[in-house]
Amino acid sequence: MKLAIVEDLEYLRTSTVAYFEEVDEISLVRSFSNGEDALEGIPAINPDVIIMDIGLPGISGIECMSKLKEMGLQSSFLMFTVFEHDEHLFEALKLGAAGYIIKGDGEEGLHKAIRDWKAGGAPMSHSIAKKIFESFQSPQPSAMHEGPRHTAGRTPKPELQTLSAREQDILKLIAEGLLNKEIADRLKIADGTVKQHNYNIYRKLNVNNRVEAIRKYLD
Repeated sequence: MKLAIVEDLEYLRTSTVAYFEEVDEISLVRSFSNGEDALEGIPAINPDVIIMDIGLPGISGIECMSKLKEMGLQSSFLMFTVFEHDEHLFEALKLGAAGYIIKGDGEEGLHKAIRDWKAGGAPMSHSIAKKIFESFQSPQPSAMHEGPRHTAGRTPKPELQTLSAREQDILKLIAEGLLNKEIADRLKIADGTVKQHNYNIYRKLNVNNRVEAIRKYLD
């Protein structure tokens, strides 16, 4: 797996590079200290996954990711940041980030996020997953299974209204960053049942994978 890192803090970039150089299953191809250099260098190396700092000097990490995607780059982006503010979180996810990791999680947190991403997950730090859950949690717990769950005053998309109560439960857990096995354990159902529900969710939402499903859920 080819990895690139975009991080302006030298000490953090150096320690992250040193960490991943010792990881056998990951090939660290290059690191960048700003978004401008990343825009020039990343398309030529075409990494599988990019660790992208949001708070870069010059163009932001979100803008850098957006421009790289406009160039046709197929890499996945894991946003690495000190920010936990909703405007950064939702903007990054809506623009196509595959995960959102807080810098306090350190290199091991990043490594776990990459493993989760490779396993088909949408990795997020616990504090971020909690924000997503709280933002879209119904203010009336008694209404858990009475139609789509959404913030008061919002009208859910028609596709979300087609989901069953169980599919809504699973979509919420997907948005929290849980993998299929973790969802199965949480809901006390078989892994195969989760996969079947995932298939139905993707079909009803007209998406191809869990990241696209999360984006539609957050929109």
